[in-house]
Amino acid sequence: MLYFSIHVGSYNEHNIKIKTSGFVLRYKNKNYIVTLHQNLPIIDIELLNNNIIQVTKFDKSNILINSCWSNILIMLSKNIHNFNIYSKYQNKLPSENDTLIIYDNMRKINILFLTITFISFNKLLDILTPYIIASFDEDLVKYIGYPVFVSDRIIGILSEIDNQEKKAYIIPIYIVIKNLLKKNNMNIYTIDVNFDLDNIKINNHLLNKNDIQSQDILNRYNIYHKTLGIYIPLNTFFLLEGDISNSINLSLNIRNNYNKILITFIEKKLDISNEEDIINDKGKYKINSRLIYLLKLYYMNNLISENTLQTINNNIENNIMWISI
Repeated sequence: MLYFSIHVGSYNEHNIKIKTSGFVLRYKNKNYIVTLHQNLPIIDIELLNNNIIQVTKFDKSNILINSCWSNILIMLSKNIHNFNIYSKYQNKLPSENDTLIIYDNMRKINILFLTITFISFNKLLDILTPYIIASFDEDLVKYIGYPVFVSDRIIGILSEIDNQEKKAYIIPIYIVIKNLLKKNNMNIYTIDVNFDLDNIKINNHLLNKNDIQSQDILNRYNIYHKTLGIYIPLNTFFLLEGDISNSINLSLNIRNNYNKILITFIEKKLDISNEEDIINDKGKYKINSRLIYLLKLYYMNNLISENTLQTINNNIENNIMWISI
């Protein structure tokens, strides 16, 4: 397994670093390092061989994909030697009879699959991402970033844990694959909805209403996702499948006849920007999701006051985009 120290910011000459794990995935005859950015900005990355002994410096040129629509960070695999390379994976989400496994060297840690849930990957955007939820007995903190298996196939990545509820949140491996396939991982895409969602098919699949409480109508309708093998919110479908210049087939029911039209994805306008970097203009910082997470991390380390976080919240509500810190 790979272990990383990610330098995410500095404050009063104090460097803020987080530790995470990762692995090497072979996809279409190429090797990629897969890990998590935890919705934080990245200054540089250190690869910790055996966790502490030898340090290999990575700079931002090593980053291939710093996803702005998921928690996935993908890097080039140069300077990586003598590590396991995983090539088997399963896009279809697990069923209730599946045993999920985390490997700690030769030791198998079994965790119990509970359900699939849909939550915002950064807790800020009203766009829902599928997560595999599993229960566990032992503390899994040190395994965040590890691949999670069904049999010998990777089904996801351990993203976060709730020790109080004993729940593990696992990002499906399909999200990694989509990051590798998309032309643009910097934006989130949707379609212009100016028709009745009760009377359309998308890719020949009818929509149905769910019980999700959301102001966004696209979260209140489900569509079947053939690859994942489940119904997902329409907003989630667009999050996964939307891309620059991509289109989908839509069939509109007019007088009991479905007329097919081709709809092109458009960039979704966000209340809170989701750039990968912190943008500083003469001492003023643009409010985006990574800045907010970084300031929360500072606050946890007693480097910034709660009043600053409250000021940011007030500014977001007032649609003020810049703030002095």
